[in-house]
Amino acid sequence: MICFVDLKGKLLYISENVKDKIGFERESFQGKTLRNLPAFPFQQKKKLKAMLAKLRRLNSLQDEVEIKHCSGRMVYLSVNISKIDLDGKKLILCVARDVSKARLIRRELQAVNRKLEIFIRTSGAPMGVYDRTGVLLMMNQSAAEQLHGRPEDFIGLSIKEFLPEGAPDYLERIRRIFRSGRRAEYKDLVYLPIGARWYHSSYLPLRDESDRIYAVQIISSDITESKLSREQLIESEAKYRLLFNSANDAIFLMKDDKFVDCNKKTLKMFGCAREQIIGQTPYFFSPPNQSDGQDSKKKARKKILAALAGRPQFFEWQHRRLGGEVFDVEVALNCVELRGGRFIQAIVRDITERKRAEEMLRQGEFRLKQLFENMRSAVAVYQSVAGGRDFIFKEFNRAGERIEKIKRKDIIGQKVTQAFPGVKRFGLLKVFQRVWRTGRPEHFPVSQYKDERIVGWRDNYVYRLPSGEIVAIYNDVTARKQAEQALKESEERYRTVVNSMAEGVVSLDITGKIIQINQRALEMSGFKREQLMGRNFISVLPRIKMDAASLAAAFKDIIIGRGSVKRDWTFINLAGKEITLRVEYSPMISGGRQVGLTALLLDVTEIRQIEKRKEQLIAAVSHELKSPVALTQMAIDLGKRSLAAGNLTKVSDACGIAQQNIERLSRDVNNIVDAFSIDLRLARLRRLSLGPRIAAILRERKIDLEAKGLKTRVVMGRYVVRVLMNERDLDLVLGNLIDNAIKFSAAGTLEINTAVKGDRVLVTVKDRGRGMTKHEIARAFETFFKGSPALPGVGLGLPISKQILTRYNCNIMIRSAGRDKGTAVTVELPKQ
Repeated sequence: MICFVDLKGKLLYISENVKDKIGFERESFQGKTLRNLPAFPFQQKKKLKAMLAKLRRLNSLQDEVEIKHCSGRMVYLSVNISKIDLDGKKLILCVARDVSKARLIRRELQAVNRKLEIFIRTSGAPMGVYDRTGVLLMMNQSAAEQLHGRPEDFIGLSIKEFLPEGAPDYLERIRRIFRSGRRAEYKDLVYLPIGARWYHSSYLPLRDESDRIYAVQIISSDITESKLSREQLIESEAKYRLLFNSANDAIFLMKDDKFVDCNKKTLKMFGCAREQIIGQTPYFFSPPNQSDGQDSKKKARKKILAALAGRPQFFEWQHRRLGGEVFDVEVALNCVELRGGRFIQAIVRDITERKRAEEMLRQGEFRLKQLFENMRSAVAVYQSVAGGRDFIFKEFNRAGERIEKIKRKDIIGQKVTQAFPGVKRFGLLKVFQRVWRTGRPEHFPVSQYKDERIVGWRDNYVYRLPSGEIVAIYNDVTARKQAEQALKESEERYRTVVNSMAEGVVSLDITGKIIQINQRALEMSGFKREQLMGRNFISVLPRIKMDAASLAAAFKDIIIGRGSVKRDWTFINLAGKEITLRVEYSPMISGGRQVGLTALLLDVTEIRQIEKRKEQLIAAVSHELKSPVALTQMAIDLGKRSLAAGNLTKVSDACGIAQQNIERLSRDVNNIVDAFSIDLRLARLRRLSLGPRIAAILRERKIDLEAKGLKTRVVMGRYVVRVLMNERDLDLVLGNLIDNAIKFSAAGTLEINTAVKGDRVLVTVKDRGRGMTKHEIARAFETFFKGSPALPGVGLGLPISKQILTRYNCNIMIRSAGRDKGTAVTVELPKQ
């Protein structure tokens, strides 16, 4: 049907077949506007108006309109409208085609599809609808039950996902139906969770209103019981055997509780030959009892009976290989119908590695729990409450209980502000809130916590877990703070001791800057403390009778780690007095590296003077004594010859000469004795008995010995042992040895032995204390060295003793078998 309309919608021409299409005469339309035609319902008139308005912007359009037939029925027209030029006029050409039948067919097809969907969903036969790629579009309840599921579990999945064994064939059939458009019939052995079943399936093409195939419907019926033939059974068994033997899990077939078949994986898993397993029972290859303590045979029989009753079983089990090795498996039991009756199919998977991994995970969790419980640091886990304004305890370890003197059961679930009311004033609550809000860990420096119950110093580290919980790891550093205070006090005492020493002590840093100097060194130099502290030693070189280059070289030797260096230097102090200092430089070690050196200054001016006078005395002896001795010898010879000759006068003269020279010799000897006595007084050396000195020192330490419960045993030689020493030096050496033995002994007996070896007296002090390592022995004579910062003392006893003994050309030795095996220290003393 064709018509021409002007731009205002007035009908100029309509084809003669209008009556055939809508039943109205052609003349009833001629000259009227489209909106006034009786064939157009009210709603369509609005639509026509909109179409004309749209056509003003476009050259053409296509739509579908609804027109009333003169009989009252509705006619549906597909309309193509376009603007044309005809004899210089702008007209609208309308070409209409009756699509009422096609629309009716489409509606009927939709109704048929709805009925088909209802039919598919409610049919008792398994049905499914698939698209070209094999994706399931629809499935009824019967088909879903065959797969042990619900329709919605499979819709949207590819057929390869729930029927993988036959999926390639099914997909090829679906594609063939799409190509040919003809239905097809097939018979298949389908492997389902319920077992292998034979089905007769019809593949039907489904068409839309355009007669285009949009899906394939598969309707199946179970023909296992009625249609299974021997050939089909053999073929199905061959397929099953291929799957059976290529499976990566062990697969058994059991008749009652006896193995009647197994695959190759079974033989490998159980370490046996086929004939060793066929005819046996599953509990023959099991230990007597399972891991839960149940009897293997009874438990296996119970599982088999349940499977035979139609209830599939899935459980963990322990099997035993033929060689006796027990291993863990997962077992799935299903009852299957095969030719010859009902069988149990068992699929067994070795899960030894998984169990081992699970055990490692359990062990890891156990170790983590043990670490949590046995850490020396306290660990607390908190959960935020009230939007992070407070936190409650979730976990608390034993170290926390010990530090805070509280039981975890008393604080778990309690707010931190309740359990520790001083936490706000302490400042830790704000740290919790920041870490909880930002997720950034924070270290809360050492601070003192205090409330009505506890007081102590705490060092906290706080971080947030992914769960949002807050973890605080902290240590009680109260003892350390107290130790620091004690160290400070000890340093004060050390400074007092150093300042009271008879020797000068000067400490330099690695650059040669003076960082410490005691009172005796100041007295020697004549400087005031503020004049030397912080100054480089080079600045005092003009006062030393030695060129700067030589002194700098000596200092360099010490700094680069060549050990201790001893020098005698002549020094002119500020008072202008020339003194000779014996300086022993020792490196200062900290953290395994040298940080400076310590100089021990001994004023040897008098000793050098004594040595000089000794040289003078030796010269005097060699000169003054030789002459009178020679003259006396000559007089004696003369007297002998005169007496033999009977010349008494000459005998008398010879006696007179001898007497005169003997008197001279006597005077010279007395002078030498006097000079030697002066030397001894200058050197302050005395003959000292060891026994009384040791007894006196032990009496002075009586309180310390009793405080530690120590006994003493002194073993002296058979003879009275005396040494030639300055009394103060002897007391210092023995006192240091005995003090160290007391300090590092917890109990037992302190032994002191003496022995004589040549011109030396050996004194050994032996304890049963903490002992010393080889490293500690090697560094024992370093100034300020201690085996551990926690040990008592300041590390000066042994270095001072060694320096004293060095002046006497004596040695000191240390022996120890190791930690907690005691120490023996032996010193050499000059024998009288």
